[in-house]
Amino acid sequence: MKKISYIILGMAATLFFAGCTKFLTEDPKTFLSPENYYVSEAQMQDAVNGMYPPVNSAYMDGLVAPNHTTFIMLETLTGYHKRNHAYDSRTLGYNLPLSDDNGLLQNNWVGMYTAISRANYALKGIEASTASVASEVKNRFLGEAHFIRAYAYFFLVQLYGPVPMPLEPVKAKSDIVTELTPISGVYEQILADLTEAEQLLTVWNPGNGHVGLGAVKALLAKVHLAMAGYPLQQTEHYAQALAKAKEVKNSGAFSLYKDVHDLANSAKRNKEEAIYAIQYSKGSANSGMPTLFLPYYAGWDSEQIAENQAFGGAIVPSQTFINSYIDGDKRAQEKGWYYTSYKTLDGGTAEFPQPFIYKYFDADYLSSNQSDVQFPFLRYSDILLVLAEAACAGGNSSDPDAIEAYYQVHNRWSPMVKPSSISFDDVYKERVWELCFEGKNWFDMLRTRKIFNPSTKRVVDMVGYKPQEHSDPFTEDCLLFPYPVSEKRLNENLADITVAARLALK
Repeated sequence: MKKISYIILGMAATLFFAGCTKFLTEDPKTFLSPENYYVSEAQMQDAVNGMYPPVNSAYMDGLVAPNHTTFIMLETLTGYHKRNHAYDSRTLGYNLPLSDDNGLLQNNWVGMYTAISRANYALKGIEASTASVASEVKNRFLGEAHFIRAYAYFFLVQLYGPVPMPLEPVKAKSDIVTELTPISGVYEQILADLTEAEQLLTVWNPGNGHVGLGAVKALLAKVHLAMAGYPLQQTEHYAQALAKAKEVKNSGAFSLYKDVHDLANSAKRNKEEAIYAIQYSKGSANSGMPTLFLPYYAGWDSEQIAENQAFGGAIVPSQTFINSYIDGDKRAQEKGWYYTSYKTLDGGTAEFPQPFIYKYFDADYLSSNQSDVQFPFLRYSDILLVLAEAACAGGNSSDPDAIEAYYQVHNRWSPMVKPSSISFDDVYKERVWELCFEGKNWFDMLRTRKIFNPSTKRVVDMVGYKPQEHSDPFTEDCLLFPYPVSEKRLNENLADITVAARLALK
């Protein structure tokens, strides 16, 4: 039982060799022993670059079926949206709970543990290196490594609960960690890594795709908010989430996008609202975001508006969901974040039988098949809403900063009179509308045990609620993913432990 696949991936000390312009989108091509590495700044940089792609892969790598990825599954799990393409309802989560033989679980598990392994090697190697590298440069590398390890464990603990938590490079079988770390222990390590990164990083927004101090503070705010919710319910963390979110807001390093299409605007890459995102470049590391959402339905395909038919319709909004927005909201208007028609290649107009997603639309992609549209991991609007929710602490708030944060996000798309107070429900609904199709809503459901009912426009209890697009109501067994079956076969500590038992392992 001592062989475990996520650790074996790290035993080769995978180190990254690629140009910086593609550092977040390419996998490492060369493997070296860590004892012979970290002897120059360039080698340290390559090692740090190599930590990012597995995180991206955990979200975006998929199965053979078109557009079966963790990102799409995180959206279908909510029950807010549907899919037009043929799909496996068990894999994508329309039928819950998920099965342990779901290949997407293996993909995201391996992806995140690969990132953790690379971060462990980078931390150990860079700290021990005697190479002549400026201390501020080494600190930046170490800060990024601490962040990536924290981000990966944050993903895992939210979705799986207690998990194995290796913190050292694996050099022998005796180094392999198979024991489960309780949920609170994983969170303590996440906070320790982010606190360390907070001391090491000095630039709020590097603007080049690497994480900076702003990403660290933003993730700290989200981690504290998660700890205040389920399953830990350590409500003292509301104040800490509020404090960190205010630091991000007061830094002046970030600002909200002004146009509803700026999320897909190449000129806005790593600027303004972008805090941390998957990096793509046209041609060499092409974005798949426009591809996922091209119109697709029975008897019709996207070749009519794009040069290549590309299995669009990975997920589509229900009309009920679009109708849940407040009247006049720019996001819900035609060619805001959704659209029902577009010009065809022959100059005509295609009228779709239902709305499709315009949020990541890239007109240049239609003719070139190339796009650099990013996928956002951390966005400033998300952190403003964390600030607002933390101030509410499950109830109401009249905190001026919280009201202003909520008002800024909502008012830019749907003009409103600034309220004198806000409620948890106000903020939660805004998070659903604002962060849809970004892989965030499912995590919000897990930590709050709440869900938005788009038919009634009310926030209700998650357990016992049956979403419009699901076959059955949510149960407590839906609150954590099952451990991947291949990992359970290799590690007896993952086998035969119920969701209830895992949630109790705090």
